[in-house]
Amino acid sequence: MRQELLAPAGSLETFYAVIAAGANAVYLGGPKFGARAYAKNFTEEECIQAIHYAHLKNVKVYMTVNTLVKNTELEECINSLMPYYKAGLDGVIVQDLGVLAALQQTYPGLELHASTQMSISNKWGAMLLKRFGVNRVVPSRELSLPEINRIRKEADIEVETFVHGALCYSYSGNCLMSSLIGGRSGNRGRCAQPCRLAYELLDEKKQSISKSGTLLSLKDLSMLKHLPDLALVPVDSLKIEGRMKQTEYAYTVVSLYRKYLDICEKYDDLSVLKKNYSVDERDWKQLLDSGNREGFTNGYYYDRNNRTMITKDTSSHNSSGEHCYIPKEATLPMQEGVDATLFANLGEPLTLLVSYNDNSYTFQGPIVEGAQNKPTTIEQIEKQMKKTGNSLFFFKNLDIQCDENVFLPVSVLNEFRRNSLDDLLGQILHKYIREETAEYRFSVPLKKELKQKTLSVSGNLRAHLSDVLNRTEIDRVYIELDSYDLLLEKDILFQDMKAVRRHNKECILAFPYIFRRDFEEKLEQIWCELVEYGDGFIVRSLDSLGFLLWKKDKKESEWKIIGDETLYTYSDNAVNVFSSLGCEICTIPYELNKKEMEHHFNENSELVIYGKYPLMITANCVKKTCNLCKSGRDGVKKEIYYLKDRKNARFPVEANCNNCGNIIYNSVPVCLMSEKLDSLKVRGYRIHITDENQSEINNIFDMYKHFMGDSNAQYYDLKEFTYGHFKRGVE
Repeated sequence: MRQELLAPAGSLETFYAVIAAGANAVYLGGPKFGARAYAKNFTEEECIQAIHYAHLKNVKVYMTVNTLVKNTELEECINSLMPYYKAGLDGVIVQDLGVLAALQQTYPGLELHASTQMSISNKWGAMLLKRFGVNRVVPSRELSLPEINRIRKEADIEVETFVHGALCYSYSGNCLMSSLIGGRSGNRGRCAQPCRLAYELLDEKKQSISKSGTLLSLKDLSMLKHLPDLALVPVDSLKIEGRMKQTEYAYTVVSLYRKYLDICEKYDDLSVLKKNYSVDERDWKQLLDSGNREGFTNGYYYDRNNRTMITKDTSSHNSSGEHCYIPKEATLPMQEGVDATLFANLGEPLTLLVSYNDNSYTFQGPIVEGAQNKPTTIEQIEKQMKKTGNSLFFFKNLDIQCDENVFLPVSVLNEFRRNSLDDLLGQILHKYIREETAEYRFSVPLKKELKQKTLSVSGNLRAHLSDVLNRTEIDRVYIELDSYDLLLEKDILFQDMKAVRRHNKECILAFPYIFRRDFEEKLEQIWCELVEYGDGFIVRSLDSLGFLLWKKDKKESEWKIIGDETLYTYSDNAVNVFSSLGCEICTIPYELNKKEMEHHFNENSELVIYGKYPLMITANCVKKTCNLCKSGRDGVKKEIYYLKDRKNARFPVEANCNNCGNIIYNSVPVCLMSEKLDSLKVRGYRIHITDENQSEINNIFDMYKHFMGDSNAQYYDLKEFTYGHFKRGVE
C-alpha cells in the first residue's frame, strides 16, 4: 500500500520546499477560515499558483477551512472557495458541520475531509459524516492503533493521522481554555497555547500536592520509528503538523519521512518490513535537531496516557538546526524537463512539438519568412528557445529542424516560447479545471411557537440528586453516564433514573464528551434498561449522535436527542443540519456574544445561564502525571483536583477513572442571570453544576427563581463570576 505523505505549508516558499522534499500532498490555509489565523497563509493568487504547480508535480492540495463559522460569515466562507475549486483544488479540511453540508451541495467532486477538530473517536462519527460526502476523516490524536483500525475498516473510509509535530493536551475541537481565559479561540484558529504554561496541582481542599511545572505540555509526536505499524492499520495518509513552522523544519522532516516511507514501500510483506525496519541514528539526530520538546513521544498510538508524554522541565520547542540543511533551489519552483522538436520551414507556421509524460502537444506560431539580409542561425534559435527561466518547463532535449535562409526575430521567438509553454501548462492542467457551480442557498430554520421556557440541570449531580429532584422549577435532569461504572454500578444508575421520573422530570442520559469504543462496549450491555428508564439522550460528539441514529435505524426504540454545546451550531445552517439528524434541542455555543445570539435561530436551543464551562476534555490525567493515580487500588472513580496558574486562578479538574481522563473547568462560573435575555428567544435554560457545595447550589437555584420573576426568591450575589463571551465574543 502506498501511503500519502501529507505536509504543511504556511508560505509559498515552504510549499515548494515540501514538494521538493517528497510530499505527496500539501495542506495550506487560504486568506480566511483556517485553524492557523496567525500563520502567514496564502493569498488567492498564491493559492491558485500553488494548486497549478502541485498538479504539474502530481501532488494534491488540500485547503484548511477548519474553523467554526458564524451566520454573518457562512456565505462568504462558501463562496470564497470558488476560485480554488475552479483551479482544481483537491480537497477541503472542515470542522463545522454547517459548512460541510453547504460545501457538499455547492462543489461536486471536491474531496471533503473531516478535521481532527471534529474529534472523531469512533466509527459512528465517521459513518455519520459519510452522509455529507466526507471521504476521509482525521480522527482524534488520542486514539490507539486498534481504534484507528476499527474506524478505517468498519466505517470503510479513508483515515489520515498525524505522525509528527505538536500535540494538543485537549481533544482538538474540545478546548476553550485559550478562548475563555485569553479571548483567543482555538476554534477560530487563534489558540494562545495556555497548555504550555506552568501549573501547580492542588487537592480537593485546594492544598498543593505538586510543584509548579508544565503539567499540560505534551512532547512533540514522532512516529518515524513506527511507520510499519501505520502501514499495518492501514493508515491512508500520514500527516505532519506545522503550518507555522520554518521552511527548514518542514523540508527536513518531510525529507526524512519520505526516505523511510520509500524503504517501507519496497516490502510487500509487512511482517518482514516490521522485522527489518530501523531508523539510522544520524537521521534520528537530524530529526531532533530540527525541533523537539524534550525529545519525542509516540503519543497515544500505544498507550491511553502516561507520564512520559509530558515535558518535564520546559515546554519550549527547541531547534539547534545543526544538521538541518535545505538547498536554496528547493524553495523555488522546480522546472519540468520536456523533449521538443522545433520546425522552422519557410512559408509554414513555426511549429513546436513537445513530448511530456508520454503525451505529445503541438503548438504553432507565425509563418516563417525568408531572410532579407542576415538569416537566423540554429544556434540563435536554440539560445532564445532555452531562455525558460520564468516558466515551469525547460527543454531537456531540443531538436531544431530549420530551413536555410530563415529569419526569426528575437521578439518572435520569445513570444512563441512563452505562449507555447503557457499553453502546454494549460493543456496538462486542463483535466483539473472545473466549471463554476451555482451558489448555495442557505435555508432559514422554521419558526416555532414559543412555549414556556424549561429549566435543565446537568453536571456532577450524584451527591446532590435528591435535592435537585425536590425543586419544582427544574423540568429536565441530565444524568451523566460516566459518573457511574456502567457495569458495577448499573443498579444505582437505574435507581437514580427511576427517581428522576418519579419526580415528574425528564430523565436525559448524558453521553461523555468523547465516545470511545471501551465506553460503547459497556453501554451496549445495559442498553435495554437505559431506554426503558430514560426519556432521551444529550450528545456531545458526532460519534454518540451517529451511534444513536444507528440505534434508531434499527428501530430499537424512540427517544429525544439533545445536542450539547460541543455539537457546534455557530450558524443557522448548522442548526438545520443537526435538526435534520434528529436533534430536537441544540445548545447555544459558548463563544457567541449577545448580538450574535440575537441574530441566531434559538427557538430550538437551550442557553447555559450558569456553570463553569469545560475548558479542556483530555485523554491525559493530571493524577497520573503527578504519580497520584489510584485507579484499581482503592476504588476511586471520580475526584476533583485543581490546577493553579501563575495568576493564582484555580481551575477544577474532574479526574474520572471511568473513562481514564480529565475535564478541566473554568476557575469561575459563567452567570447570565443578571442579564435581560428575552431578546434571545431561547427554548429553555440550563444550570451546570461542577464543584459547588449544597449551600452554593441552593443559592444558585434561588437566583434562578428570582431571575424568572419570583419576587419571593432571594437574589444571591455571586462574589466571583464571569459573563464568558456573552458581552465580548470571539473574533
